[in-house]
Amino acid sequence: MTPAESKLNLPTVMSNTPKRGRGRPKGSTSFISIKVADLINNLGPNAKVPVGKKWLEDIGFEIDDSPAPALAPAPVMTISSTTDEPNPEELIQFEIH
Repeated sequence: MTPAESKLNLPTVMSNTPKRGRGRPKGSTSFISIKVADLINNLGPNAKVPVGKKWLEDIGFEIDDSPAPALAPAPVMTISSTTDEPNPEELIQFEIH
């Protein structure tokens, strides 16, 4: 800040200190592992499941980037557990409109 700017008592716009609290919190994860059998049992063998393009390319799929035709949204299903252990929580049913 120049001496002339400091006399005007203007707030500092740019700061060298990094901003905190942006992005994903430390320690959280965006992905989980789930058995393909659990997906098939809950969604069916013809369900469309969103996956990352990079992951598909890494496992050997070729990506066609042409735009897909617009489709009606698919019904949302919840997977209650990815393990064989019983879930002690009570599930709450709700609808989103």
